[in-house]
Amino acid sequence: MALYKQHSGIKRVPLGQLRVERPHRPYLTEDEFKALLDGEVIVEEKVDGHPEVLEESSYVFYCEDLRYKHAIEYTRVPAPRLQAPAFFVCYDLWMTEEDRWAVREEKENLCEMMGLPVSPLVYRGILKEEEIPIVSAFKSNFGDGQADGIVIKNLKNGIFGKFINMEFQKGLEDAENWRRGEWKMNRLVII
Repeated sequence: MALYKQHSGIKRVPLGQLRVERPHRPYLTEDEFKALLDGEVIVEEKVDGHPEVLEESSYVFYCEDLRYKHAIEYTRVPAPRLQAPAFFVCYDLWMTEEDRWAVREEKENLCEMMGLPVSPLVYRGILKEEEIPIVSAFKSNFGDGQADGIVIKNLKNGIFGKFINMEFQKGLEDAENWRRGEWKMNRLVII
């Protein structure tokens, strides 16, 4: 299994007063945002770690390494199985031979075979703009506090967007220890 570093490039969802300007993290345009919510979407918990990419055969697994606390402390990171790296959680899977993103079930099955935990599914169906903050207000599956946000995926239209909760934004502003290299380990749960 090869290991590469790479950023996902997922843009943020533009929601009026909840929009926080960060020039290095672009927002979806209004047309992209309309395309995102046009049809069925998959909503998954957004996890906050260090982006990593694993390549295996004809699959590219986009993961977050949750080893160290960034803005949120995770107390229940699922343990890997088989040859998967500890603290990795897969949020996307690219199928190179088919030149497309895996649907949720394919991602779950392939990650299961690799021993990789998957970002939890939060919602599947039609999502309206005003429902986004409501859908994102839940306790993290990997920690004791609120999830840092959600990732909304419209596979039919090929567009993804992320929504960041305000509590997470405040945590990012206070996360100077991350930038200085003063890293605190998250906790792995062995089941």
